[in-house]
Amino acid sequence: RKSFHEADADANGILDRDEFVGWAESDANLRALQRAGIDTKPVELIGLFDLFDVGGTGALSIDEFVSGFARAQDNLGMNHFLMLEHMFKRMAREVKCVRTSVDEVATAVDARGGAPAG
Repeated sequence: RKSFHEADADANGILDRDEFVGWAESDANLRALQRAGIDTKPVELIGLFDLFDVGGTGALSIDEFVSGFARAQDNLGMNHFLMLEHMFKRMAREVKCVRTSVDEVATAVDARGGAPAG
């Protein structure tokens, strides 16, 4: 959590990509991550931004940041696990959007008494 607040340059409670990149390129932060069991290069770390951004907002909340790094500490195929987890969460959001659209169409059809539009 301390790292998040240090990286949050504008203190708005979220990390945008630029703030995350600046944080990820810091030698001090890379050393701290190594001590925590996360041995990575800045370019790999920057690549985790999209994986951590499970909300798809283009920014990281403190929860996304903390939980992302908590998962990254597990060395069991970290990159593969994170990529799969990210993919499934994004797919779940997309399915929810499609479901909402289908429900809206069904409601519109029902409102017309089942008659097709047009």
